[in-house]
Amino acid sequence: LSLLESLLQLAVAPDRVTYISTIGACEKVGQWEQAVELLKHMHSYGFQPDTSAFSAAISACSGSSEWQRALWLLEEMHSPTIPPNTIAYTAAIGAC
Repeated sequence: LSLLESLLQLAVAPDRVTYISTIGACEKVGQWEQAVELLKHMHSYGFQPDTSAFSAAISACSGSSEWQRALWLLEEMHSPTIPPNTIAYTAAIGAC
């Protein structure tokens, strides 16, 4: 997270991979709230969260037993442009 913050302070725009990697790091340390905020923040830089970003955020919620938030994110994915994948479904089921 500090690396992402440093990029932003230096006016270096993060890319999609930076966001997904940071969301994944949040999962590893149990910071599901930060993962969800990063997912929302992607829009600020013109990125539409994709299946990988949503799956990482769902996994972060799953690891913290935040089943309601995980299911909400899974519901948010259901669109023609962001199809849920096996990873997203498995993480959401694991949260329950």
